[in-house]
Amino acid sequence: KDSNFPSTAAYHLQVGFLGTRIGAHIAAQFMKFEAQLKAQQKLPGKKGIVQDRGLFEDRFVFAQMLNRDGIISDRDFNAYCLFYDNFMKYIENPDLVVYLRAPLDIQIERIRKRGRKMELEMLKPGDDYLIRLGVAYNGWYESYAGKKISLDSSTLDFANVPEDQRKLVEIVQRELAA
Repeated sequence: KDSNFPSTAAYHLQVGFLGTRIGAHIAAQFMKFEAQLKAQQKLPGKKGIVQDRGLFEDRFVFAQMLNRDGIISDRDFNAYCLFYDNFMKYIENPDLVVYLRAPLDIQIERIRKRGRKMELEMLKPGDDYLIRLGVAYNGWYESYAGKKISLDSSTLDFANVPEDQRKLVEIVQRELAA
């Protein structure tokens, strides 16, 4: 727990992230609806929608970790959960969740390669954030009731290898058609 990052700031930041993800998800739902209409009317332009990180894991991974770490108070976490739970009643599940897994050493290598300051700060010696994040994501994924697949991405390089991108697209298309 960093005393320079007060609980109220963490709560407001998390609610802000939630609001952004809700907006992105609603926009994706409208785009999906528009694509379905075009398909029914035999119009060109039917496309799928891909989101890097979605709304669904936010509460059960990030907000919950912030609460467990004492960064978001129980009161603020409960308020966040109430808002999240009530809003989720009106949100459609994605057609497919793709969970890309990789061993911790490969995750660290990729973080270093990207060089993003915020991510690099997670790599401080003795910091188990990435381990706890992996545990939280695994728990969320296992409990997620919608259509999902888990892929080992340790040998894939989506950023630099077009063939790896094509493989992923083929897997997703096959799963969506099933």
